[in-house]
Amino acid sequence: MKPFKTYFSLLSVGITILTATLFLLGISGSSAFGDLPEDYQGFYVSGTKIYDGNGVVFVPVGVNTLFMYQDPGGAKTIPGIAKSSANCVRMFWQDDKNVPLSVLDGAIGQAVDNKLVVIVGLWEATGKWQNIDKCIDYWLRDDVKSVVQKYEKYFILNIANEAGDGNVSEADWENKYIDAVKKLRNAGYRVPLMIDPANWGRGERYILNCGEKILSSDPLQNIIYSWHPWDINQPTSRYADAIQASLDKNLCMIVGEFSHLGAIYEGTLNWRPLVEECNKHNIGWLPWSWSMTNDKHNVVDNFNFDQKTEWGAQVLAEMDKVAVKAGIFDTAATKTPQ
Repeated sequence: MKPFKTYFSLLSVGITILTATLFLLGISGSSAFGDLPEDYQGFYVSGTKIYDGNGVVFVPVGVNTLFMYQDPGGAKTIPGIAKSSANCVRMFWQDDKNVPLSVLDGAIGQAVDNKLVVIVGLWEATGKWQNIDKCIDYWLRDDVKSVVQKYEKYFILNIANEAGDGNVSEADWENKYIDAVKKLRNAGYRVPLMIDPANWGRGERYILNCGEKILSSDPLQNIIYSWHPWDINQPTSRYADAIQASLDKNLCMIVGEFSHLGAIYEGTLNWRPLVEECNKHNIGWLPWSWSMTNDKHNVVDNFNFDQKTEWGAQVLAEMDKVAVKAGIFDTAATKTPQ
């Protein structure tokens, strides 16, 4: 029996060495991340998880904000959000010649100073599939790219908010985003690219049926999908099924928008089971939205943290339970095994 013991002993050692080697290479999980350059220090996706540049898992739990017109530069918005437990902020933005890019630059800088990860989305194509190329072309501008690269370490690029209605075919959605990813990577973008499904962000089928092909087209494998389940009167099983299906397909998905009401206040949205399902699987979620003038979706009124709405107080209390600042802002944070 001694030869067999020796053989299995050597085999065990070999497996141990191989496992350790794979771990050190960062590919011990079910899926390796893409060919990220050595000097890249920003966020990256590996399997279903997001990691910061220090190798710490990051679960984005924050808020959406529309400061662009009502609070230019986020002078009131960002400090208020920073008083909450939010670890990120998703910013509404448009290509408006009356609002210079410096306004966005300043808002991003202020958010980073307040230890908030920044997601910026373009709203030109919301529900309008015919406008998605306007969003892609905007990101390809040199002045825009310079701003993103300035904050690359803290930045997630949301290509287009809710591009297209429910008439967009899965094939068109898939092909357009494969093309968008190619163009943005060729332009030098290395940050995670966030992609909303069509049907005003509500169509999880686009992610679940096409997400793998879009992800495989990205040489950096750095794609985050953002589902916006705005439909009211939904069974809680829809949330559980969509989230589980994304995990089964090894896709990184978050819930990028939701509220306590439908998008146009058409009824109550049962948001607690959605948040609970996200928390169960360590999936990020961002309520809509921090503050607008006389809006029923407001988390706070008048951009003031101390003027929480009833819904805002509830959702911020849930945020307090789970939100953790990104490790990239914490030198004591420990690298998370992949």
